[in-house]
Amino acid sequence: MPNLDIYYYKCNYIGQRNFIDRCNSFLTTLDITFDERNDYRSISRVLLIQLLNQIYKLPLSVICFDYTSTGKPYLSDNSAGIFFSISHKKDVFVIAISTQYEIGVDVEYIAKRPKLLRIAQRFFTTREIHNITSKVSIDCKLDTFFDLWILKESYLKACGAGFQFGVEKVEVYSSGLKQYGFKVGETDNTQYSGKLFEKIYSEYKFGIVFPGKLTPKFKTFELLDQDLSLNNLAIQETNLMRV
Repeated sequence: MPNLDIYYYKCNYIGQRNFIDRCNSFLTTLDITFDERNDYRSISRVLLIQLLNQIYKLPLSVICFDYTSTGKPYLSDNSAGIFFSISHKKDVFVIAISTQYEIGVDVEYIAKRPKLLRIAQRFFTTREIHNITSKVSIDCKLDTFFDLWILKESYLKACGAGFQFGVEKVEVYSSGLKQYGFKVGETDNTQYSGKLFEKIYSEYKFGIVFPGKLTPKFKTFELLDQDLSLNNLAIQETNLMRV
């Protein structure tokens, strides 16, 4: 049974210039390019590099990234066969890592939005909109909206199509046993399956998409509050429930 590890972290140092400068300085020493206007990307890269080096034992000297034509990052030298996906929302970061196959992850901040139905009408299929509007309570409508959105984005990352492919072209449906399938148009893409996990930090939720014919053994870990000192990661296994 293949393993699929998911790490999540709530960063308390967003906006602190000395912290961001330290992250960028670390990336510079590894000759990894970064965008000074995108602090979140710098933080996520440092977290990923920490994990690859300290947990998966990749030497820092071989960790370098390239990007596909749709912007998906990957290891330039992937002789170790490691695949990853990164997502962040506000101050929460989620990184999924597999040693066997491509994956996609997305995290969202679950908050009430006055134009939620209007967004759904633009990006969701008729069946998905019915799935949302058929729920009785506002909270259930909200949860259903974000569940679908999370899985759509995760799917586009896993298959490498990217957001520009069109979120509205992907339909999510329940395939039973707390698992989800995907259609593109009316074609069922059985190559991928999705899972959702219980909320983290009260207001955040994430999901993951992986090759559909596999049954991964999921492990979830929280990176504990730290200053990204690049020494030893503080990690605890959490065994989040799938929902």
